[in-house]
Amino acid sequence: MTANVRSCIAASCLAYSLHVQSPWEELDREHEALSFGPYEGLGNNPRFPDWYGGKVMFQGQLLDDDGEYRIILDNCALGGSSRLTRRFGSWSFLRIRVPQTIFFGHNRDFMNFFLRPFVIWGRVYRVFDPKDCKVFLYWTSESSGSRIRGRMSFEEFIEWHNPLRMNQNQASIVMPFNLALTMPFSDS
Repeated sequence: MTANVRSCIAASCLAYSLHVQSPWEELDREHEALSFGPYEGLGNNPRFPDWYGGKVMFQGQLLDDDGEYRIILDNCALGGSSRLTRRFGSWSFLRIRVPQTIFFGHNRDFMNFFLRPFVIWGRVYRVFDPKDCKVFLYWTSESSGSRIRGRMSFEEFIEWHNPLRMNQNQASIVMPFNLALTMPFSDS
């Protein structure tokens, strides 16, 4: 085999690998499915047989620049899904990695940093689940001045997930554990 043929094969393999790992086609399919209704990404859907949504991961990391925190976003990538990403769409959640030295450190200032709303891509995200050196953000219905039709507010999202009126007798400490049970990511 000549060097030219080997380089063509390598280029083909690389192009195929990048295509298989590309999140854009999956995001398009997810957007199409969820345009039919809010539960279309859950799987077992006759319109989209052998498919389920929520497989594109939007991630970033928290950086500490001499006491000033900032978030650096990563490129989106294919990954595992969860019940929440299948239901609300991959784009509804951001996973922010927090270095262990910050997450478990004595200085808890980073928690105050995450109490505020984050405007990313013109969308308002709020923290709903910090765990395992990650902070999960949810895209709310908030916007500058008006509410986004079809989006749940942060309060509505929490109420959808764990209806407080139906769980009046549960200890308030249980709620974070219930959230944590829905966020593990899987490939099925």
